[in-house]
Amino acid sequence: KISSGSGSEILHNLKPRGTVKQFFQGTITYRSQGGSDGSVRHVAPLINNPVKHDSQQSMQSAFSNLSLKDGGPVDISKIKNGEEGRTTLMVKNVPCRYQKSEIRQDFEKKHKGRFNMLKVPTDKQANEKTGKGYCFLNFRHVLFVLEFVKDKQNYHWPKYGSDKTIEIHYAIDQEIYRHDLFQSENEHYQMTELERADLLKIVEDNQIKIPLSSFQPLQPPKLPSKATKQGKNSQ
Repeated sequence: KISSGSGSEILHNLKPRGTVKQFFQGTITYRSQGGSDGSVRHVAPLINNPVKHDSQQSMQSAFSNLSLKDGGPVDISKIKNGEEGRTTLMVKNVPCRYQKSEIRQDFEKKHKGRFNMLKVPTDKQANEKTGKGYCFLNFRHVLFVLEFVKDKQNYHWPKYGSDKTIEIHYAIDQEIYRHDLFQSENEHYQMTELERADLLKIVEDNQIKIPLSSFQPLQPPKLPSKATKQGKNSQ
């Protein structure tokens, strides 16, 4: 209902003209057709002040926190050339209804034994226990990162009728894996013949020109408990 000096009238079929940002700023205009004279007109913003409510603030906070944890997309060519050694990934576009056990089950179909950490942050403000739409995953070797990214390219989550396509970036926080305790155990870990054969097959299948010894050594199957605790606090 629009009031003016000559009275007021009801305008139908109000259609917003502007961006989502303009809506939250309170500067969006509306195009209406079907007033008392049937004319088409533009109506000034229906609110004078920006919209401020909990959901907007929560959304902005979530996007801000998400960007602080995102280390950028994975470039598999750099992995093949030995120019990239990061092993901790941030997997985005995870349906919030997926539980940690379901995510692990999905990842272990083709990558069982290749990662030694999976963290799924939960939304503590939600009525039900749901995820935040992303998780963190650390692989034991950068070549396992290569295989995971190739396998999950354009991947759609199969459960709950989700149409989300998985997005894989590096986690910006890789500090946990430079922890003194982790490095100590990593240096003493001896890979098995099966693990070596697995890595050599990846080298061969991807026509990698540099030798396996040029990459960082294989990490142990499990992270030290103290290093895991530190990482949980840092995320």
